[in-house]
This record gives sequence, structure tokens and C-alpha cells, in this order.
Amino acid sequence: MPLLFLTKVAVYFWITSVGLLLLMAVLKATALKGLSSRMLVLNSGFIFLGIPFNLDYNVLFRIIGGMLISIALALIIKAKWRDKK
Repeated sequence: MPLLFLTKVAVYFWITSVGLLLLMAVLKATALKGLSSRMLVLNSGFIFLGIPFNLDYNVLFRIIGGMLISIALALIIKAKWRDKK
């Protein structure tokens, strides 16, 4: 496996991505109103999907992440189709 070395640092990457997501959410709420809330939902879905901990309820996080990704993609596609009309 070519990326097996990343399993040692996966938790640090995940913590960094959660921190950056929280930073973007704070910026969206305060200063940068132009950030796409659909993309924030999409990114949070990917973060939920990629939780690197081996927990008993890891399947629940994957379901929640998949649902968030599906909802965000549906909203993005709907907005694109609405812009074309």
C-alpha cells in the first residue's frame, strides 16, 4: 500500500481539518459572508466520513457523513440547474 505511512498521522490530519472547518464556520458567521454554506456542509460530511478512530459506532459516523455529502451535492446541483434556467 503506497499510502500506508499516513495511518500514523491520520489523527493529526483529521484534527487539523476539524480546526480549519471550525475556523471557516466562524469566518462565515462573522466576516466572510461570501463563503458557500453548501461547501461547508460538504466538507463537514467528508470529515464525518473520515473519522480515523476505531470506534464501535464508526458506522454511524459514516452514515451521517454520507448523508451530509449527499445533501450538499443535491443542493449544489439544484443551484447549478437553477442558474442555467
